[in-house]
This record gives sequence, structure tokens and C-alpha cells, in this order.
Amino acid sequence: MITRRSFLQMSGVSLASLLAHPVAFPIDDEPPGLAGKARVAAQVVYRHSEPSFQSQRIGDLKRDQIIDIYEEVISAEGPDYNPRWYRLSKGYAHSGHMQRVDGARFHRQPLRSIPEGGRLGEICVPMTESYRYLLNEGWRRLYRLYYRSVHWITGLEAGPHGGEWYRLTDDRLHAHH
Repeated sequence: MITRRSFLQMSGVSLASLLAHPVAFPIDDEPPGLAGKARVAAQVVYRHSEPSFQSQRIGDLKRDQIIDIYEEVISAEGPDYNPRWYRLSKGYAHSGHMQRVDGARFHRQPLRSIPEGGRLGEICVPMTESYRYLLNEGWRRLYRLYYRSVHWITGLEAGPHGGEWYRLTDDRLHAHH
């Protein structure tokens, strides 16, 4: 049985790859003056000239784009349910469809063995792709896994390019990837 404490300790031994390659984001060394980073979690999030939906749209941000946040602003313009906005290098974006990824890191020492029965692991990069091997088709991308999501690691296997990857067991699809 895994206790909450051992789960948190194991989560620190996060996933480096999981039948997937992490998307390469240089998150470790943030420039001075940066308050953090976020991943765009909607199809599109608009940049505004001021922290208000009524201000001029000056651009957009696309799903899974990683953005630098220079300041968190609580806007008097709201909205009332969530008045938090992020000041970006150019303009402001509402926080509602953003996932903070401030602590994202690449794990530099992947696991060398997996205990019988598996172990929990946490995604430590903003996002990564999972893959599945199909006899007729070879390696096929399955779906994205996002920062801080937790997955059950059940083995180590050779991945699409021959390197060692984690085998995950998906509790919803009842499949390995």
C-alpha cells in the first residue's frame, strides 16, 4: 500500500519520458523579472491591451503555447468570478484558461527499474506525448499528458527510436502505452 507521504516522494521522481518524448522547453533557467510561466489550456486565449475583456485585443495565444508571465494582476474590471490576469511581454491575458507550469523541469535521472506492481509518477514537463505500438501500424501517438498529471508506471520498454521509455497503464482505456 502506498501512503500519501510515499506518493509525494515518488512524485518527486517524476517522469522523463513515457513511451513519449517530452516537448523541449527550456524552463529551468527563467530570466530575471519573470513571475512564472503558463501553458495555454484552451484552443485560443486572446491578449488584451489592458487587463479587461473590454480592452482592445492585440493578439492571441494558441493551445499548448508556453508563455512568460511578468506579473499577476487583480483587475477591477473583473470578471467577478475570476479577476486574475497575467501581464505578458506584450499585453495581458486572462488566467481562466491557463495552467501555471512554474515548477516544470526535465528530470535528469530517469528510473532504472520499476518495482513489481508498478509505481506512480508525475509529469514534470509542461506536456509530453504518449505512444502506443500497434502490430500493423508501428508506433502511433495516443494522446498528450500534461504537467502534474499522475500516471501508473508499470515497466520500462524500448520506445519508437529505441531509447528506454516508461510503460504506463491507462485505467480508462485499460491499455498500456
